[in-house]
This record gives sequence, C-alpha cells and structure tokens, in this order.
Amino acid sequence: MKIRRGFVSNSSSSSFLIFVDKKPATIEETQKLFLGDDEFYPNPYHDPDSSYFNDRPASYPAKVVASDVFESLKFCAPSAFDTM
Repeated sequence: MKIRRGFVSNSSSSSFLIFVDKKPATIEETQKLFLGDDEFYPNPYHDPDSSYFNDRPASYPAKVVASDVFESLKFCAPSAFDTM
C-alpha cells in the first residue's frame, strides 16, 4: 500500500482516504490544514510546452481549492482508524 501526503494528481486516483484529527469546520481551517499558508495551489496539469495542457492555468487560488475540498468533506463520514 502506498501512503501519500498532499494531493494526488493522476486521474486514476478518484478514491482516497484522508485521516485528520478533526474534520475542518470552515473553508479557512481546510485551507490551513491541507494547503498551509500558500495563497495559490500549483496546477499539476499545467504545461506551457504541451499543445494539450497549455490552456490550463498555472495555479488556482488556494481558497477555491480549499472550498472544493471542504464541500467534498461534507459527504464524508468519520471512521475509527483503530478498528480497521
């Protein structure tokens, strides 16, 4: 099993587990927890030298990424790690 820290950037990783001590209560907490103090999150698919990927932005505002993650976390249920 592979353990990854940070965001997974390939399309085959549509399901993954996130373990945190406490579910973030706000977008700001989510941003701090997953993105730290960075104002922008680099786009792993941006490649100015590629004819396929060159139309994608180089980065996204961290607040937008955190908002998407926060909204996704609303549908997640807590799990007891020690019982797995």
